[in-house]
Amino acid sequence: MKKLLLLLLIWGGAVSFWVLTNNIYVADRLAEKSMQYLSKLDTEVAERLIDKAIEKNKYEPNYYRIKAKILTVGEGDKKEILNNLQRSLDLNKNNLVTARNSVSLYYFLSIKNFNEPLGTENIDTEYLPTTHAYFLFMKEKYPNDAGVISLIAKYEKKLGLMEDYARSVEIIRNLRPDLLDWYESFR
Repeated sequence: MKKLLLLLLIWGGAVSFWVLTNNIYVADRLAEKSMQYLSKLDTEVAERLIDKAIEKNKYEPNYYRIKAKILTVGEGDKKEILNNLQRSLDLNKNNLVTARNSVSLYYFLSIKNFNEPLGTENIDTEYLPTTHAYFLFMKEKYPNDAGVISLIAKYEKKLGLMEDYARSVEIIRNLRPDLLDWYESFR
């Protein structure tokens, strides 16, 4: 009887492991397919696929970032975009890749209309403080990462956050002065 119970327990564990592994694999494939549809600008199908991926594996931060990207391209609800970005970051607070890949999406939160030229009149003042706070958070969390600071400087300049941009230039001047000569944000 004990052997049968042990065998059932092992078999149940193996089946559970297989189901979990299969769900993760299927979710990754759905996310990959979602990105393919996004590249074709078919945001409706892309969103449906990423939602299915999230259903299969709700603990993968990248899926929420992908959903935020899809919503951004489809000019979806900014609150939902922000919620997905926050969920992505909450799931993996110390992952630089997740945080860094969210920088451009925070920038797009601060743009009113993607079809109009960039400029101060095309800034969404409701979301600019959120973007600004995220940029400050990133510079505080990664003060010695020239790549992060340079990326943020690029978007600070585009958003007209010139005081912050000047501080970013100074940080770069101390970390990697050579970047000031060739990196696009500093030309």
